[in-house]
Amino acid sequence: MINISIEEFAEEIKKEFNDLRDLVIDKNRKYNNSVLNPIGCFSNMSPEEQILVRMDDKLSRFKRGEHDDEEDALKDLAGYILLLLTIKRINTSNYGISFSSAADVLPQGKLLDDNEKSRRKNKGK
Repeated sequence: MINISIEEFAEEIKKEFNDLRDLVIDKNRKYNNSVLNPIGCFSNMSPEEQILVRMDDKLSRFKRGEHDDEEDALKDLAGYILLLLTIKRINTSNYGISFSSAADVLPQGKLLDDNEKSRRKNKGK
């Protein structure tokens, strides 16, 4: 048993969330927002599907004991969950944005609105 008050534990949770938030934001910048704007050379999966695949890969390596640092692996998984929750919130919000596929994101990282998606779809016919 860990001897810590509810308030102290709440503060520790806040510290972990803040660290995780900073880690996810830093990695997203480092990888040039690839979670929303992947190169798409080999896959055209939605951002949600891509995150789930990354989680599967991470869990598979974890299960086989092929991770260098357990804490880093857990933070990576938590980061993927945070990204997934964020994308799901964007998809269900009033932003008028839906990530149905990686093709919904312009190369500049800007999102296509529903009118632009429709225009592009009709242009391809």
